[in-house]
Amino acid sequence: MVTKRVENNTYFILLTILLLLSCGRSNQGLIMQNSKRIIDCNIDDAIKQTVLSSVCDSIRVVPLEDKHLIGFIDIIHIDDSGIYLTSNDILYAFDWKGKERFCVDRRGRASFDYLDIEDFMVSEKYLVIVDSESKKVLLFDKSDGQFIKTVNLDFYPERIAFVDESTLIVSCGGVEGPMLVTFDIDNEVVIDRFLHFEKLFSAPMLQTFTSMEGNPLYKIPFYNDYYTVTKDNGLEKTLSFDFKEKNFNVKGLKNINYLGVNMLVDSKGSADIRNMYNANSMFAIRFKCLSISEDAQYLMLVDTLTNNKYLFDSESYKDDVLFYDHVILPLFYDCYLDFFVSVLYPDLWTETFNSLPEKSRMNTNYKKALDYYQIITETKNPSIVLYHFKDQL
Repeated sequence: MVTKRVENNTYFILLTILLLLSCGRSNQGLIMQNSKRIIDCNIDDAIKQTVLSSVCDSIRVVPLEDKHLIGFIDIIHIDDSGIYLTSNDILYAFDWKGKERFCVDRRGRASFDYLDIEDFMVSEKYLVIVDSESKKVLLFDKSDGQFIKTVNLDFYPERIAFVDESTLIVSCGGVEGPMLVTFDIDNEVVIDRFLHFEKLFSAPMLQTFTSMEGNPLYKIPFYNDYYTVTKDNGLEKTLSFDFKEKNFNVKGLKNINYLGVNMLVDSKGSADIRNMYNANSMFAIRFKCLSISEDAQYLMLVDTLTNNKYLFDSESYKDDVLFYDHVILPLFYDCYLDFFVSVLYPDLWTETFNSLPEKSRMNTNYKKALDYYQIITETKNPSIVLYHFKDQL
């Protein structure tokens, strides 16, 4: 049996938090505290599950053509036009049959090159690549990957999302300290700079953007709250995940000395969201909670129509849909329509699948998975797997 990959268990929260979670900007930008929506994530009320088939009713597998060999996939974005992903600082575009449309590989030091891809984003017209080290973003035509222009910045961009077709929201660092910036990529001007993190955290951890109903969401470090950018460029708390007594609270902070460095850690081991995706009425929330287990990770599915919560933990989870035992929990990269998007690496999968015990081969889902064997193994590249969860859990 293949040993499951387990992430590093040592997790120190390197932060110093001011007790008032609100900060101003030079032009009066505000953090609005009242959430429009609160999602109940009470762990004690969640229905414990161990097998994926208990919630997943169908999948779609898209094997990626191996015109170019792709290694580990870093970022995925999907829309009606196809599948976009990065691997080893190259951006690839595929159609929905897995055929490669083009790739963007402009690694170099020229003005039209990038040193690395820190992040990228897709809009109706553009592919935008973030080169943090060079303090710039590069725009490419979404239809064919042709270079459009380079936009030089006076800050270090790290994560981006589109507010609209011409406006980026950027999580970044710079001489002013870590912050959020709204930026007009057409006119190449900063619209505003706000939420200076050094006023909240001495050692900030900038978060990746996610989205809901087409709007970008930003998670303030360490809190399980998500914010959108309002018209006046303030932050409005849009979504909160309520873990009840497992919620993070500044009262749980404890000062410790680690390798000669004084820091605050969450002594209560509160629930800490690692990523969150939303598809229609379903939320998929991956989190850790050290007060329950120092080793385990958790995936909670919340159906907002029924208010039911299903909880998987990495210590008991079994994939009985594709029998992919190299992952400790389903890892989602994006959402598309009703689907949650993941990745399957064929070499790892066949190693697991071909060594399944006889008991597993008697599972009715095994025969369904066997139908995917040929299409997954006909390419050396990863396959994109779209999981559809039952309409109402």
